[in-house]
Amino acid sequence: MTRRAPRSGGGIRVAAVAGAAMARFALVLIVATALMAALALAGLLVAPTARAESLIAQQSAGETMAQTPQPDASGTATGPATGTEAPKRLMRVAYSSGWDALPLIVAIERGFFDGQGLIASPMATGSAAAVVNSLAVGSTDLGVVPQRTFIAMAAADLPVKAVAVASWAPQMQLVARAEAGIVRVADLAGRRIALTQGSAGLAPLVRLLDLSALRPADVTLRVVSVGDLAGVFKAAGPARDRSRIDLSGMGGSGPGSRGTGEPDTGEQDTGEPDTGKQSTGEQDMGGQGAVAADAVFEIAHFTGPMVASGRAVPVLGPQDVATSLGFVGAMPVVANDRVIADNPGLVRRAVAAIADAQAYIHANPDDAARVLRIFLHRQGVRAADGVVARWVGLQRYDRTAWTAAAIEDLAYNAWALAEAGVIPAEPADLTGFIDRRFAEYERHADAGKTRAPDE
Repeated sequence: MTRRAPRSGGGIRVAAVAGAAMARFALVLIVATALMAALALAGLLVAPTARAESLIAQQSAGETMAQTPQPDASGTATGPATGTEAPKRLMRVAYSSGWDALPLIVAIERGFFDGQGLIASPMATGSAAAVVNSLAVGSTDLGVVPQRTFIAMAAADLPVKAVAVASWAPQMQLVARAEAGIVRVADLAGRRIALTQGSAGLAPLVRLLDLSALRPADVTLRVVSVGDLAGVFKAAGPARDRSRIDLSGMGGSGPGSRGTGEPDTGEQDTGEPDTGKQSTGEQDMGGQGAVAADAVFEIAHFTGPMVASGRAVPVLGPQDVATSLGFVGAMPVVANDRVIADNPGLVRRAVAAIADAQAYIHANPDDAARVLRIFLHRQGVRAADGVVARWVGLQRYDRTAWTAAAIEDLAYNAWALAEAGVIPAEPADLTGFIDRRFAEYERHADAGKTRAPDE
């Protein structure tokens, strides 16, 4: 039996069937691939939400943004063992809406926090009281506060430490009405002396009085707003005698605004930004018309124009004040105790960033003034370039560490605030509220002393 040869058409049909099967398989493969890609894309889209929730939980616990870095022998935090870049850490910082904030602003805007592996979450407030409260409860990790505010925090035994110095040597000046006949501090007995609300000049003024055997009760201390300071030498109606400072006129610029030395909620503040130190609050008008005073003790930004216009004569210049008192006037960088205990490496890096910012301000005052002017403008304060540049020059930004002289000056200022009734009593041991490890490490780092605070 001979084998029948297949018809040529049958081969075509078999090929067509096989081709159709392959086409269906390819289609299924394409659909499956597309489905897998869609699922993968969905996973990518969902993952950030879950990761964000995880990051929030980690940050609440004070952990890293990815994986906890381990410090090496030098105290520098290193990244995961895989060799990837070290994760950045979140640092919540707070400061006033004025020029006190300059080192932190520069550290943020010129990348010094970023250079230390930190993501700064900044908050500018209208009063020092808000910074104090957030530091006390731990919603702020690190902040800059006026020295008198820090002293009141210590008097209230709040859980904070000063870990560095933001600036120092504010230029304070004593001026008087030309007709008042005041040529020395002893001539202030029985006279009216004006200061702005929350003034950094209160403590050194009390110290100057003490050197001349005078007490706050021997003079009338007048608390005025920044806007009224220029008119204090004008004639006024009958003055109300205030031998003690009226703390309710401080505008809530720091703890002790109720005379208790306790931090408050700041609800009595106006919240209005100003030239940097004080908020507008209750004014001691002393009767009808403008506030009257015989002398003013304030930072030279305020007193300088009064002398230049002929409305006042200088009694003690900034150098006279510094020399006679050994005045340092360090502005504290304050951290929450919990952050210091749980994350000392975080604090060390923040202090390093501030030290870098100080060096930048010192070397680039014009750009620092530009940064400050923009910051103030965003707070609603408009100032000419030249004015802001002078503000930058009114303090020094070349010291981060708490020196022995700075601590002694701090203690003397604490005594003065207690003498003036701003705090109920001088803190027993201010040194217990200062942690010098972080700034001292930065100060000696270039000399090869690289041992960092325990991390």
